[in-house]
Amino acid sequence: MLITAFIFSNKPLPRIARHLLFWLFYYFRFVLLALPDVQIKTLIDQRIYSMALHYAMTYLPIYLFAVYVTLYFILPRYFSKKNISFLVLSGISLVIVTILSGYFFSITELKKSGELYSQINMITALYRCISNLVVITSAAVIVKIMKELFLKRRENEVLAVKNARNKVQLLKTQLHPRILFECLHNIYNDIDAGGLHAPDMILKLSELLSYLLYEGDMKQVALTKEIKLIQTYLELKKLEYKNNIDTDLEISGETDTFYIIPVLLLPLLEIAVTPFNKLEKMLSVFLELRTVKSKFYFNLTTNMPGNQHINNRAMQAVIDSTRERLEISGLFKFKLEFQSASDSFSIMLWLEPGKFNSREKRNIQNEANLVYEHI
Repeated sequence: MLITAFIFSNKPLPRIARHLLFWLFYYFRFVLLALPDVQIKTLIDQRIYSMALHYAMTYLPIYLFAVYVTLYFILPRYFSKKNISFLVLSGISLVIVTILSGYFFSITELKKSGELYSQINMITALYRCISNLVVITSAAVIVKIMKELFLKRRENEVLAVKNARNKVQLLKTQLHPRILFECLHNIYNDIDAGGLHAPDMILKLSELLSYLLYEGDMKQVALTKEIKLIQTYLELKKLEYKNNIDTDLEISGETDTFYIIPVLLLPLLEIAVTPFNKLEKMLSVFLELRTVKSKFYFNLTTNMPGNQHINNRAMQAVIDSTRERLEISGLFKFKLEFQSASDSFSIMLWLEPGKFNSREKRNIQNEANLVYEHI
């Protein structure tokens, strides 16, 4: 973490330290060039390091100019406009300026060292200057591009996480008002009809809202809490339907050790106990919640006509939002299946902790079934 912060941080101190380290490597390049055949005595000869430092400092202004003009003038303008002509012309101009500067510094250095000014000496000095220029500038550009690519990838990852969170929040905002308005409408109807169930319905509704507000924003909750939410919701529905509903809830396995996405099961239960058309018979709902080792099974069956539900937009929206929440979380391998018949339908959900491979998924839809599987 400290190394990553040192390399990619834009704070003043890490940036200065990075640049100083880069120019330290620049100096050691001159040390390596100044070394004759490698021997132990040459490695401890101070004259070699002094000579390398002298040449490094002599040509340092040229390399400083070339590196920082490239990093902070040429590259930013090229990446912002993608102008090849600008890149070529600015590169040629930079090379001409640096070669002329190298020529001037080389003449000055030859005069100071007392060496004879000759064509061979000048060619050697210019060759050394240009080769160092290419190596050092290229190294700086590579480091800059790697840094920008890393920062861009990290920015994309942060944006992807924010987008996923926003999408989850949007799905939740679609869920909460629907449940709230439906419950308030039923409470109003009970009061208007002179019923006696309104106080109990308000109490159950407050428990639902408390869970949605305080547990709904968590990444995962214990399955026991989600089961308590389902039980509260079923009790509320019994009061709303004045016991004209038959519910059978079976729970088995280690529910306190399994964790689940909050408010994941409630929308599936909601479409099973909310008839889109008037029922002429008692509503019957069978619900099974079972954990086996690390796997969780949710099975819901109701006697509402499934052929009508599978084409209903509200039902399809609930199934799609459940699937999207599971996909966005990436916490479970899962299989979500909706099976319909003329006089009933069932919803089955299988969960297993572990990230799924997006390439290994199966989506099937026909007149009687919907299947979403990510394994």
